[in-house]
Parts: sequence; structure tokens; C-alpha cells
Amino acid sequence: MGIRARHLWHQREVVGSLLRAVLPGRDLDVPTPIAPGPEATVTVPARPPELVRDFITAMGGRPAAYRGQLPPLLFPQWGVPLLASLMEDLPYNPLSIINVGCRLEQVAPLTAGRPLRLRARFDEIDENDRRVLIKQRLITGSELAPDALVAHVHTMVPLPRKPGSERGGRPAKERPHIPLEARELDSLRLSPRAGLDFALLTGDINPTHWLTPWARMMGFKRPILHGFATAARAFESLVGSVALGRPARIATFEARFTRPLPLPNRMSVFIDGKGGVYVGHAPGGPSYLDGAYTLAKERDDG
Repeated sequence: MGIRARHLWHQREVVGSLLRAVLPGRDLDVPTPIAPGPEATVTVPARPPELVRDFITAMGGRPAAYRGQLPPLLFPQWGVPLLASLMEDLPYNPLSIINVGCRLEQVAPLTAGRPLRLRARFDEIDENDRRVLIKQRLITGSELAPDALVAHVHTMVPLPRKPGSERGGRPAKERPHIPLEARELDSLRLSPRAGLDFALLTGDINPTHWLTPWARMMGFKRPILHGFATAARAFESLVGSVALGRPARIATFEARFTRPLPLPNRMSVFIDGKGGVYVGHAPGGPSYLDGAYTLAKERDDG
């Protein structure tokens, strides 16, 4: 299973929260919570240094660039248990929930080796006849910087077509493409086990990302990469180029997961001149990730 198999021990809380969500006996006959809702809070121990180092390396980054800081795209590893606990109050089948994107705001660097204070809540729950869009906010901080990292996590629940309702009626939305003027920042090879590596590093053990028979059962020819793994690789490409090797210079980072990214594969990261960032194969082609970034003014990254 490789060297990163040892990291599965650090994923007990993440794996436990995901298993609790899918165990039978969950009551789905409950009202939808009001959003924005009250905050749930928890303090978690410092992340293991070897886990942080291996995550940065696996996502294409340089551990030396962080200089004692946590990579912001590692937030699912410490934040999913709290976010999942909120989702237990929703009247939807957890197996049908799909990650569709996230937005990160770096207010201050997150110092590694210290406990993390987490606050999470529902920001919005929007339901129509086709889907439910769920927006959650997770704030990660410390005693000195309580609002260091603000993550807006977006998930979607497709709803079954109601009896008697007609198909169509709405024009299909065109899926995003990489702008023709975009330039390539990076080209990365994704191995067949890229999904398993991310599962071991973050605790997101959904077998759709690493087990071929399960992926086929879910309608995919091959396992697909986690959306957050695609985002983390795009973020590290930005760090190494436009941010000049300084992660804290990226003030905001937004990612929308627009297409499944099958494994194995090659992916390239592109940017345009308007602050857009994309993951795909070539300008003009379809994108797997469609997003944006902004750079912070000069500040102390230490």
C-alpha cells in the first residue's frame, strides 16, 4: 500500500465521521435546518508533521515553502468531522451528496504544530425541484489568529424527478472550458493510485476514487480523482509560480469541480489574465476545475 499507509492511523476522526453518516438507521424525516445557522465549535490537536510534509509533497508542493505553516488545502483532513456532524441534521441521503467546490480566504498563515480551533455552520441551503445546494463555512484558527483560514464548502444533493413532472423545460448549461488565451503553468502526471494516496492523507476513503469495481458501479469507467485533490494541486502550482513560492501570498482561492477527472491521467494547470485558474489538457478544451485566485498585498508570512 506504500509509505503513506501509515497515515491512515491519523484519519480516525475523519473516517469515523464518514462511516457514521452512511450507517443505516439514520432518521431522514427531519426538518431542514435554518441557514445561516448557529456555529459548532471544536479544538483539534496539532496535525502530525510527517502527514503535513507528505501532503505538501504529494500535491506537488515544496515543504520548505511553508516554513512551519499548514497548507490550506489540507483543511478537509481536520475539518470534515465537524462539517459532517452538521450534515447529520439534514434530511438527505449522505451517499447522494456531491462536493461541487470551495472558496478559501487566507486571513493569516496557519501555524503548524499547534492545536486548531474550528468553527462551522450552515451558510445557505437552497432547494429547487432538481437539487439541493448546501453551503457551509468552516473557520480554522488559533489563539493568536482565530480567523486565519475561512473555507466555504459547497455540496449538492441531486433530487429524484417527481412523478408527473416533465423532463426538459430548462436549457442545459454549457460546461466550462479553458479560455483560449489561458497559459499553462504546470503539467502533472496522475498515477493510478493518486486517489488512494489522497484518501490516506486526508481520510476521504470514498472508494469511487481508488477502487475500480466500485467506480464502475457508480457509473465511471475508472476511479476519479477527489475534487479537493485537484484543487490542492492547482493551488500548489499557483504557489510555485504566481505566488513566487510563498503560499500566504494567495489571499483567496476558489475552485468549482466541473467534470470528473479519471485516473490515471495527466493534468495541466492554466491561468488567464483575469485571475482565473483552470485544470484540463489544453486551452479551448474542457476543464475539470474552473476557479479564481487573488494575491494579497505584501505582508509578513512568518
